[in-house]
Amino acid sequence: MLGYESAQPCEDHPDARARTVHNLRFIGWAMHNFTRKNGGRLPAPAIRGRDRPLLSWRVAILPYLEEFRLYGRFHLDEPWDSPHNASLLEEMPRVYAPAIGEDSRSYVTYYQGIVGPGALFDGQEGPQIAGFIDAENPTLMVVEANHPVAWSRPDDVRYDPAAPLPELGGQFADGSYVGFADGSVRFLGRQIAPEGLRGLITRRRRNGS
Repeated sequence: MLGYESAQPCEDHPDARARTVHNLRFIGWAMHNFTRKNGGRLPAPAIRGRDRPLLSWRVAILPYLEEFRLYGRFHLDEPWDSPHNASLLEEMPRVYAPAIGEDSRSYVTYYQGIVGPGALFDGQEGPQIAGFIDAENPTLMVVEANHPVAWSRPDDVRYDPAAPLPELGGQFADGSYVGFADGSVRFLGRQIAPEGLRGLITRRRRNGS
């Protein structure tokens, strides 16, 4: 048993829902391909320089989304909003784009990781993916956040075990689509129990650590 309930999505916006599932699967595929070239590790939450976050993991996986030219044009030693890097915001890959409507800013995304103590992205280094691939104890990897962010900005859903749970889902009224560390994509209804969501964020690794 997975230890949580995932409601069936409504039938509204079927094309947008299908595109969201496709986007999350493609992002998950890129994440796993990243690990194959980087010692089994996922990307860090941020590309860092001078001990500060500069660019999002969404930039780090661009080569694995077949966005080689765009990746090559980023100045990885500059922040996301430097004059040069900010000029690339409008070239956001379609896989990051909202599936419903047209945001007034064409460079924002709902697809974010969960960052914080006990979450998959905990600390400044990317985690070893092998420890989190467990069908019986799934761990959230990329989610639809409640609010979009500039896609290259190192900004994600924040998790604090001592604080209220973060809200997910900004595109569909009945819930949100989420990608797990094993590459699967599922739908979570808004009525998911708090302990169920917390379990998906903080599942223990298979080795018990």
